[in-house]
Formats: sequence, structure tokens, C-alpha cells
Amino acid sequence: MGIHSITIQYGAASSSLENVDGSIRLHVATPHLLGPKEETLCTSASPVSSNNGFHILQHGDVHFGAALFPFGANHTEAAREAYLQLFRTLDPLSLYRVWHYVPGINQDCDGMEIYRLFCKGRSLAFEERFHESATSQMCAASAVGVGCDQLIVIFAAGNTPAVHLENPEQIPAYQYPRDYGPRPPSFSRGTFVKNDPSLLFLAGTASIKGHESIHAGDSRQQTMTTLENMSLVLAGAGIGPRSRPVSAAGKIYLRNRGDAEWVLHVVEEHFPFLQGNTVCIEAAICRKELDVEIEATLQL
Repeated sequence: MGIHSITIQYGAASSSLENVDGSIRLHVATPHLLGPKEETLCTSASPVSSNNGFHILQHGDVHFGAALFPFGANHTEAAREAYLQLFRTLDPLSLYRVWHYVPGINQDCDGMEIYRLFCKGRSLAFEERFHESATSQMCAASAVGVGCDQLIVIFAAGNTPAVHLENPEQIPAYQYPRDYGPRPPSFSRGTFVKNDPSLLFLAGTASIKGHESIHAGDSRQQTMTTLENMSLVLAGAGIGPRSRPVSAAGKIYLRNRGDAEWVLHVVEEHFPFLQGNTVCIEAAICRKELDVEIEATLQL
């Protein structure tokens, strides 16, 4: 019996997902800039299973999965259906973390940005599945652009109930005003899973205070504000910049590849536990005026 895994490879010419002898290799069409080119989400002695288009691997009490979905002209319906498939797949598990790679995320379609159409579909699916308790189910998440025509959805979920975290200096994303689209984004700033080991998923974090983007056009100031926001969410889970988790992995999304070396250096200097295990990729951020987004996953 071999060891099976879900591995994500960045820098692919086109996005694809392949099942090779019970292991998944997901190729993501985002240019790789610095750091590890591959990320192993999890390993298991059991092979990958498939359900509703998702390829799933269980590692201890946590299930990880990935899928590619068509993302045609009706982006709202595509996002809604992808999420309903996700909920059908997970039931009755709790959702811990979702990563999205969204084609043309900042482009306009019929007068509205594609990200806002995606957010509408995701919100509708949460409401359809969970009704008035929808916001309590919203976990840490990120959404950045990808150079393909398929929506990529990657998740972590499990049986243990999760605690979703917010930033005291930011309005919860699901309470954003209509300035940001017909439906607000459906995620929390972080998700903590008290287990053995415990996990902390820090959502994609950017230069936002309240609900407003700040330091537009200044990627360095955006980076410093993003690190401050990350620290505030981590502090809510009792974790400081000098903490020593069992393991940690970070990801930096940059609109401008020329920022890569400086941003990676500052991130690893601010959070030493991310040194050597942070990947930096080029991708469009969900707001056009933002140039930097950073996330992390910690095992405690």
C-alpha cells in the first residue's frame, strides 16, 4: 500500500487535474515567482475518492478536495452550482477553508465585474443550503485570478466543529455594503479547528480597513497593512509573530511580479515560521486597486 497525496503545482501553462494511481496532481495556470513550486495539501494511506466532481483525500480527521468546474457566460450560476456541489459533497462535514482560482476575476461581464458575479452565486448557494444560519458556516477563503477558463475550487473540511475568526479592524466580508456588488463575499477572516493537531486557516488577507481598500498604488504600504491584519486575526487565536507552530505554509499573490523579492523577504521576516515554506505567485487580486494578498495555514 503506497502513500497518496493531493499536490498543487503552480506555473502551469494551462490548468488541469489528473488522478495518477490514487493521487491527485492539480496544475494551476498562475505564474510561479518564488518559493516552492509545488504544495502538498495532504497525504494518506488510502487513495483519492471522487464525489460530485471533487477528488477527495482524507488525512486524519480532515478531508481535502479539489475540482475544476466550467465557468461559462453565466458566472453567477456557475459559482452557485459549484458551491451546491461542494455542499452535497461535504454533508455533514464542516467547511474549514476554500481556495478559489477564478477566470477573468477583474474583467467586466455585462456591466459587472466577474468577481462580483462569482460572489453573488456563492452567496445564493450558502443561503439556499443554510438559510438564516448561512453566515455561521462561512469559513476562511481566498479568490484570485487564474489564466484558464475553468473555476478551480479546493477545500478543507472535517467532522470537528470550527471557530470562525474576524479582524476587529475590518467589517466581516459578509456584511460589506452594496458598494462591492449585489451580494457580499461569503467568507470569514480565519478558521480555527481545535483538534489533534489543531489547525488555523488564515484567509486571503489584503490592505483593507473597515471595508475600504487603503494604500492603492503603493504595494509596500499595502504589504505592511496586510501583515498587520494577519497579525490581528492570528492574535485572536492566541498566536503571535514569534510563535512556533508545528508546521506552517504561506502563499503570496502579487499583481506585479516585480514586487516578489521584497514582499517575500518582509513576510518571512515578520513571520519567521513561514521562512522557506511560502510560495509567491503572480495573480490578479479580487479588488482591482489591490496588488498584494497573503494567506497562511498553521498546524498547532
